[in-house]
Amino acid sequence: MVRIRGGHRGTALIEFALVCLLLFMILGGVVEFGLEFYNLLQLNHAARVGARSAATGDTVATIRSKIQNSAPSLQIQDGNINLRYSTTSGSTFTATLGDSGSENNAPTGYLIKVHVDIPYQRMISLVPGGTNRRLTSDAVMAREG
Repeated sequence: MVRIRGGHRGTALIEFALVCLLLFMILGGVVEFGLEFYNLLQLNHAARVGARSAATGDTVATIRSKIQNSAPSLQIQDGNINLRYSTTSGSTFTATLGDSGSENNAPTGYLIKVHVDIPYQRMISLVPGGTNRRLTSDAVMAREG
C-alpha cells in the first residue's frame, strides 16, 4: 500500500517563500543604506570643496557654484548652502559671509563654516523615521591670506 504524505505537501514552498521574503528585506535595507551613505559622502565632499574655496578667498557666488558642481547628482540649491564665519575663534559662527570686491569678506585667519543640507527620501522605509529626512554636512577652514 502506497501512502501519500498529504499533510506535508507544499511545506517546502511556504518555507522558501518566507526565507526569500526575509532575504529580500535584508538586501533592500543594505542597498538603501549604501545609497544613503554614498549621498552623504558626496555631500561631505561638496562641503569640503566649498570650505576650501571660501578659505582661498573666492566670492560667495563662486563658492556656491563650486559646491553645486562638485555633487551635481544631489541637486543642491542655493537655499541649502549656509556660509558663515566666526569672530570668536570658532565658538560661534554668527557673521554671514559676503563679498568684498573680488573676494569674500572673511578676515584672514578667521574660521569659515560651510553648512550644506539637502532633503533625502528613502526608497523604502523599514527603519523608524519614515522615508523623508535631511542629510547635512559641515566643513570648517581658516581664511588664508
